[in-house]
Amino acid sequence: MDIMASFVVAYSQKQVEEPNMTPLENLFIYYNQLSESSTSKAVLRRCLENINRVGEVNIYELADLCYTSPATISRLVKALGYKSYSVFQTSIAEHCTHYDFHNRFCAEQITGTRSPEELVLDATAYNMAAFKKRVTPETYMPIVDALHQAKSVTIFAYGLRFMENTLQSDLIMSGIVCDIICDDKNQVERCKSLTAGDLALFIFPDAVESASTLRSSTRIAKENGATVVVLSSAVRPLFQHVSDYTLSFQGRHYMCDSFYLEMLLVVLSIAYRKKFLDSHSESRE
Repeated sequence: MDIMASFVVAYSQKQVEEPNMTPLENLFIYYNQLSESSTSKAVLRRCLENINRVGEVNIYELADLCYTSPATISRLVKALGYKSYSVFQTSIAEHCTHYDFHNRFCAEQITGTRSPEELVLDATAYNMAAFKKRVTPETYMPIVDALHQAKSVTIFAYGLRFMENTLQSDLIMSGIVCDIICDDKNQVERCKSLTAGDLALFIFPDAVESASTLRSSTRIAKENGATVVVLSSAVRPLFQHVSDYTLSFQGRHYMCDSFYLEMLLVVLSIAYRKKFLDSHSESRE
């Protein structure tokens, strides 16, 4: 089985009834991994060209729009993780209807007739001020120490981004085993294997923190004796009551969350390197 076939098989096993990403992102992740010569990619491209009509047509009509058969549409829907075309249709239709909400960036406090770039800059300045008030050495250094004291660290993330890998690299260089797990099923299974001495670092964007898999994962990790750390873009994360350490700030809807969670990881990585890696390098010299 080649790499692409392996990806498709693994991806088709995902459960998206309670997605940790938007329906379009779910579709794009699958779509972007397909080769340009793939028949599935050609069909999905035509589906995307008619994305606003998905909620209005049945599977036979969508198949006609995509120049393919209903059976092919059915297979693609299941490959995306949906139980049926109707579930896929409802999910896509609702997302298209509420697209403006899911992709808002600017803070509600900002009003007026500013240009888009001014709104982004104003929103960033607003959130940076809030970030600096909440993210201080008193809040993040205990987490840095807990990371270094752990026998192993598992980062539970939602879509690999750059800084998860950087923090993972920092820990590996310190001799601490660190894995990053993104999909729901494997997250729950990993939590079942954690024990005292392990550290579970959960990254909770405000947009997904109510998902039932997160509730299960944090509860299982805590019950098994692992140290639980929560990074969240919600000032009062739903899972704060089960965490040993919480680092959070007020995010602003969907598009902001990942950017500011990246910043939390940057702070942790820099602080960790400064205390446990850079000082060691200087002493060896």
